[in-house]
Amino acid sequence: MIVILSISIFSLGFNYRQIHEPSVRYQVYLDEKIIGVIESEEELYKKIRESGNIYMDEYSVDEVYEPNGLEIKRVNTFNGKVISAQEVYEYIQNERPFTINGYQFTLRGDEDTKRLYVTEEEVFKEAISQTIKTFVGSEEYEDYLNDAQEAITDTGSLVETVYVEENISVRETRIPVEETIYTDPQELAHFL
Repeated sequence: MIVILSISIFSLGFNYRQIHEPSVRYQVYLDEKIIGVIESEEELYKKIRESGNIYMDEYSVDEVYEPNGLEIKRVNTFNGKVISAQEVYEYIQNERPFTINGYQFTLRGDEDTKRLYVTEEEVFKEAISQTIKTFVGSEEYEDYLNDAQEAITDTGSLVETVYVEENISVRETRIPVEETIYTDPQELAHFL
């Protein structure tokens, strides 16, 4: 009887310790608003990567990322209430677009500010070059860049300077896939 009682007390004590030890969970926030607690952040990231295949193909990128404003914090908790990574995924998918790496160019003029998004910095540089060639001429612009313009003897023209009137700043960022994202310099040059 004493042996049975000792075994029962030992097993209850063991179970008691298991129940009352904290578990590692992941608390998910969107713009500092809590969405819920999940068991695996990797499972959520995996769902985002898997669903991003269409954007990876469309923009020729290697990775699709979580929406801007999503934050996942590791927590130790006694509370066993969790929601599935699928539920969190569906919630954030309905609330915010996923993102890809790229560049944001901000053009500030006297009256207007425009933001342009490209996947590669070279796309923007080539588009600017094509836009300049539209106004100056391809051959004249190349001569200007290579300092190979012929001196004017009687009549003619000479490109003295080329400038873009707007102030342009660039920063690398995660671009929401809902934005217009340029991957083709020709298309961006047409817009410019």
